[in-house]
Amino acid sequence: MMNKQNRHGKELSLIVLGCFLAGSLAAIVAGGQMETGSVDLAINTSQTPNDFLYNTNILSDLPTVTRMSPKLLIDGSDTGHMVWMDLEENENYTLKYRMTDSSMASYGGWEDWSSTVYSLENVTQGTTLSLITLCSASLDNGGDMYVLYANFTGPSGPNDNRDVSINVWNASHDEIINVMDGSANWTSFNPFGTLFLRGAHGKILFDSSNKMHLAFNNGTHLLYQYDGGAIETIDSDVIMGEFDMAISPSTGNLSIVYSMGSTTTETSKELYEINGSSGDWSMPVALTSNSIEDTRPSITFNPSGNLLVTWSAYVNNATYGYIIKYMDATVGSSSEREISTDLGGLNVNPSSQPIVSFNPKVFFFRNRLNIIYADTTNFTQYGSDIDMCWQQYPSPGSMGSNVLTVMDKEVSVYNDLFHASAVSSVDDIFIAWYAVKDGNSSDSRIRMSKIDLVAPTISVTHPTGITNGGDPISMALPNDGIIINFTIDENEDIGGAIAAWEGSSVTSGISYDSILEVYTIDVPNGLLSKGEQQFTISCEDEAGNSITFTGNIKFTGFNFATVLTVVIALAIGVPAALVAFYFYKNRAKFAKKRLELKLGGKKKEPQTWDDGETYVEEDTSSSDLDEDTKIDLKKVDMD
Repeated sequence: MMNKQNRHGKELSLIVLGCFLAGSLAAIVAGGQMETGSVDLAINTSQTPNDFLYNTNILSDLPTVTRMSPKLLIDGSDTGHMVWMDLEENENYTLKYRMTDSSMASYGGWEDWSSTVYSLENVTQGTTLSLITLCSASLDNGGDMYVLYANFTGPSGPNDNRDVSINVWNASHDEIINVMDGSANWTSFNPFGTLFLRGAHGKILFDSSNKMHLAFNNGTHLLYQYDGGAIETIDSDVIMGEFDMAISPSTGNLSIVYSMGSTTTETSKELYEINGSSGDWSMPVALTSNSIEDTRPSITFNPSGNLLVTWSAYVNNATYGYIIKYMDATVGSSSEREISTDLGGLNVNPSSQPIVSFNPKVFFFRNRLNIIYADTTNFTQYGSDIDMCWQQYPSPGSMGSNVLTVMDKEVSVYNDLFHASAVSSVDDIFIAWYAVKDGNSSDSRIRMSKIDLVAPTISVTHPTGITNGGDPISMALPNDGIIINFTIDENEDIGGAIAAWEGSSVTSGISYDSILEVYTIDVPNGLLSKGEQQFTISCEDEAGNSITFTGNIKFTGFNFATVLTVVIALAIGVPAALVAFYFYKNRAKFAKKRLELKLGGKKKEPQTWDDGETYVEEDTSSSDLDEDTKIDLKKVDMD
């Protein structure tokens, strides 16, 4: 009895399994999804958040030499261009030029420099640092690199009244253009005494019409040349120091701010500004009048067209030798402010030597004032060497707060001196500078930092109406999944995006159209259900600035594909179950029928003996019945 019940239970289990398989087959036929839950749609390795990114030696793949005076530019395609000087074994300098293989705005592109290096050998005799500071570089509108430089043509010795040649090197085509041959009265750079008394200085730039503007000093005169024309004298005095020039975006005029004095003492050097164009200059306007040395200016324009100026000022007190100052020259002296004394939360150790801050560079972008400079402040966190510092004023109108960051992460190892900076199309600031090791002038290198305080932004473009953290949009439950399209501002500067549907950790993928610059998330149908559902998209730029977009959708109605799956499953599964049940109820009849078929296909008729008794004739062919037939006979007897 027990065996019979077990056998019937097994047969019933097989029937249930058959119904389940039939339903599953129906789901497959209908194209339904049996997946449930949520899915993480993409994954990318993230960076540790930083204020900036730092590279200890951007030209480390090149032979080790004394390397200095970097000039950094970024063109309209965000390709990086760097010009610098190498001091060779023969005490001559070689000008060198190199480009990046990738966009500086892209993730890691600022470290991807081409193996091709252009060189101009035997540029200058001697090792005077004043001469190195004259070097300037600019790209024309066609992308060719031009470098303004000076070369001694007279005998070696003191710098005073040396014969020099002022030239322009077209590094892209290895051509040299002679600008002027003459004499110069420059004095050497000394950061702890008179800062740039007669420091050699030059500047080259191209305007929107691709006309070349050159300016340079010879120690007593500020000279200018427009588009290869005649040399003009802008101004002159006993001391003609450093200067900077820029083209106003609002007027198109050239502004030059320069340092000039009537004696060789530190109390006579003031800043002046002149603007206009070749042959049509304004009268010089004094920007400072404070009986101290004001030198090494850097200028730029803000979006309103105001001229912004930073410079080194010789205050010469117990704490400071030189400090960095700032002024909105359009507003006037009332806007003057000390910059390097704004410590921004950093601690300073007492110093026996007055602090010197010099060589400033000013940037203005996204309504933020940025000033880069070299500084000898003995910061507690960074030691007593000369550090490259970066000041940022998020509200330049009020100058009410600032963030001070030391760019050199190595403590008391390298002195950071001359530097150059550039801004990419996505407003990343790149700083390259000359760093020389304490006590070892032969160990110098070019370092670089990348600043990016602008976090990327994410916008969902489809379905429309989805905002970050906003109320859910309402839409009918789709039949074949949902497509989400989104864009990322500063897209080049991120390494990828992470998207999740209902917070899952299962990995799938995000596709990206590089032409349309649109990301696509394909959420499969099996993940969707009636009611509110949430997804997130996160990304992070190379400097660690991150953002997460949270979108909400409320699905209404029924999913047609799911309903169709159920209907087909029932249509196939129910009849299959009924057929199986019919066979189960009539299993004895089918067993007898199969036995008859094995015995010959018909029942044997009774026969009569001579004595009148009846019998069934024995079929000797069935004496060796196979085992299956014997089992079937037993089943018939049992039933």
